[in-house]
Amino acid sequence: MTYDAAHRGAIILKRRFEGDPQWSEYIVRLSQVKSSIRHTLDAFLASPSLRPKARYMNLESLLKWSRRILALLDRHASGSSSRGSQRAELRYGWLGDYRTSIEKWSRWEATVRERVVCTNAWAVDG
Repeated sequence: MTYDAAHRGAIILKRRFEGDPQWSEYIVRLSQVKSSIRHTLDAFLASPSLRPKARYMNLESLLKWSRRILALLDRHASGSSSRGSQRAELRYGWLGDYRTSIEKWSRWEATVRERVVCTNAWAVDG
């Protein structure tokens, strides 16, 4: 079977993420928070959804959101207490427990995107 570069990258990521038990825990916790804030004033803090199909081709937005929430939590911890950072702390204070994993997952996604997808997208068959 022949795969294009994007699908090949997604297969690599799927193997990596499904082998990491923290990933499934993380997704479950995000889903719980998202459902609890869906119809509240904090809905603006909700994480982006992973697509049911091709979820490993669309991780960048979720990981970018995760890094932004961590930055917001860091601002709150440093005393810069904006209303948004206080609300983020209330809903996502636990995200700090996943900081190392989020950094690792972000590196995985970026590496695959840059080395597999982008490199092969420009390759010429011949």
